[in-house]
Amino acid sequence: MMRSLRREADSGAIKGLTSTAEAGTEAWQKLRTEARQKLRTEARQKLRAEARQKLRTEARHKLRTEARQKLRTEARQKLRTEAQQKLRTEAQ
Repeated sequence: MMRSLRREADSGAIKGLTSTAEAGTEAWQKLRTEARQKLRTEARQKLRAEARQKLRTEARHKLRTEARQKLRTEARQKLRTEAQQKLRTEAQ
């Protein structure tokens, strides 16, 4: 880390900056900017991942609820049909 900073500072001084200190300051600013960008990117990725997970969870919940309702409806219909058949049989 320090070597790369020193290298950047030296290269900055070679490119015509007035001093190595000035070049070092630029190197630090560059590092800060890169760190900030990295943090933003990671935060964005984390938010997207959380949003995807939330959508998956909601979709799974919705599917389970719909499946449960469908099974209940089918069970009620089956019981109703069986009860009607039993009544018809007893009526005859």
